[in-house]
Amino acid sequence: MTDATHDALLDQLEEHLERYPEMAPIDLYKLTHQAVLGVGHLVTTEEAVVNALIDEIDGMDPRVREWEEPAELINPTRELVRVHLRPYLRAGGSVRALAKAMKRTADQLKASDLATLAVVLGAMRPRLRANHPGFDAAGFDVVLRDLATEKFPARSHSEAYRELYDPHYRVVLLDAFDPA
Repeated sequence: MTDATHDALLDQLEEHLERYPEMAPIDLYKLTHQAVLGVGHLVTTEEAVVNALIDEIDGMDPRVREWEEPAELINPTRELVRVHLRPYLRAGGSVRALAKAMKRTADQLKASDLATLAVVLGAMRPRLRANHPGFDAAGFDVVLRDLATEKFPARSHSEAYRELYDPHYRVVLLDAFDPA
């Protein structure tokens, strides 16, 4: 990861802190994990992804939230985005196309490594202290320490984040969607 790539990713992560001011340390960890590693841990087969998407869609409030864009950039250098399900579906997006994009993304990001994640997480620490005095930087340090011992596994959003923002999205590379 070059310095410019590294800085662009860190800038994007900081933008999310501004967009979601109630983000907790675990939520920033989750965002960073997704921005570096994607969501391959969710992808087994395309059919399993379709079924999981349908289950989630059936249980979610379909009203689009004011902050939800169909695609929200989380890693500018890789063009990795969170596709928010509500606006995506409202715009005519296909569950099958999203599942295919998730599978392609998981396949392309298999070479991602935990060392890069550790570097990015570590680089966020001084930025939090310098640029986001209201963020629980000490709590972020605890999250990093605890999850480093587990080799940085995927984690869920905090309960507070889920209640406030009601997130329903999938992470994909923009070029993983079929152009048709």
